Amino acid sequence: MVHGKALVRRRKLETERGRVVLDADRQGTWAPVSPLGRVLAAAWSSGWAVAALNVSNLETAQGVVAAAEQAGAPVVLQISPGAIAYAGYATLSSLARQVAHEAKVPVFVHLDHCTDLDLALRAIDDGYDSVMLDGSRLPYDENVRLTARVARKAAERNVLSEGEMGLIGRAQTTTVDKARESRTTPDEAAAFVAETGVDVLAPALGTIHGMPDDALSIDPAWIAAVARSAARPLALHGASGLPPSQIQPAVKAGVAKVNVSSRVSRALAAGIREAWRRDPDQLDLRLFLADGRDAVTALGLVYMEATGSAGHADEARRLAWGESRPKPRGNVSLTGPTGSPGSEETKSC
Repeated sequence: MVHGKALVRRRKLETERGRVVLDADRQGTWAPVSPLGRVLAAAWSSGWAVAALNVSNLETAQGVVAAAEQAGAPVVLQISPGAIAYAGYATLSSLARQVAHEAKVPVFVHLDHCTDLDLALRAIDDGYDSVMLDGSRLPYDENVRLTARVARKAAERNVLSEGEMGLIGRAQTTTVDKARESRTTPDEAAAFVAETGVDVLAPALGTIHGMPDDALSIDPAWIAAVARSAARPLALHGASGLPPSQIQPAVKAGVAKVNVSSRVSRALAAGIREAWRRDPDQLDLRLFLADGRDAVTALGLVYMEATGSAGHADEARRLAWGESRPKPRGNVSLTGPTGSPGSEETKSC
C-alpha cells in the first residue's frame, strides 16, 4: 500500500519572513525549515538546481568554491565515507566548514552516503547543513526506520535530510541495463517520503556511481513522474556518468541537487599530471596541487552552468539566512571521537 502519495500540479513559491512554503495544489505540503532546504525549494520551483561536488582535501574544496564564486552560484561541498576514511571526520569537516564560511557565495556542507546512524546524528550536532543517511543496502523497513530517525533530528535542528530509495550501484558492480531496470518507481518514491519525512529524495534513476565516462542517459519523463509522486526535490546521484547536456532536462523534470564526485577526482588528477608533464623537475608540490585545484574550478564552472545555478548566489543567500550570514554552527573538533585518517570509525561513515 502506498501512503501519502502526492501529485504536484504546480510548484509556486512564496517567501515570507525568510520561510519558503510550497504553494501547490496537491495532497500534503513540504515546508522546508533548513537554510539549504529553502534554497532547494526555490530551485525546484524555478527550474534550476544546486551543484553538489564531493571534496576530499583542501584543493578540491577551494577549487569548487572558486568556481561558485566566479559563477555567482550557491554550491554544496559533499563529504563521503571514502573522503572521511582518507582525511578523518573532524579534520575534513572543519576544513570544509571553514572554506564554506570564508566564501563570498552561499556554500553548504553535506555528509554524503553515510551508513552509520550515530555519525549521521553527530554530524547534525556538529554543524553540517545537510546529512544523508544511506540505508539503500538494508531491508526496506530498516532503511525507513534509520532515515526517519535522521530526518526527525535534522528537522529539529534546521538541517536538511536526504535519503536513498532504491540502490544506485557502482560501475564496478553493475551495468547500465541493470541500473535502468532497477529504477525507483513513482509509487515507491511516494511511500518512502511519506514514511520517512525526508526532505530530499535520492532515487535510483538509471545512473551509476563511479562511471569512467559519460556513457549514461536518463529519462526526463520518468524523473518527472517520480518527482511528482514524491512531492520533494530529487537529488541526482551519479551525475559524473552523464553528459553535462543531460543535466538541464533532469533539472526541468524535478532534480534540484546534482551530485558530482568521480569527475572532481579526475579533474584534480589531470591537472596535477599536466603540471608534472610540463615541469617534471619541479620540487614545489604546491605548484602541482594549484594546477589540480584550477582544473577542479574549471569543472565546477561546467556544472554551475549545466544546473542553471550561475547567478543565483544572492537569491540563495537571502533565502538561506536573510541579509546576514551566520557564523558556523556546532563544533567538530572538541567532542567525541575524531575519526582519524584510516580509523575504523570512518570507513562506513
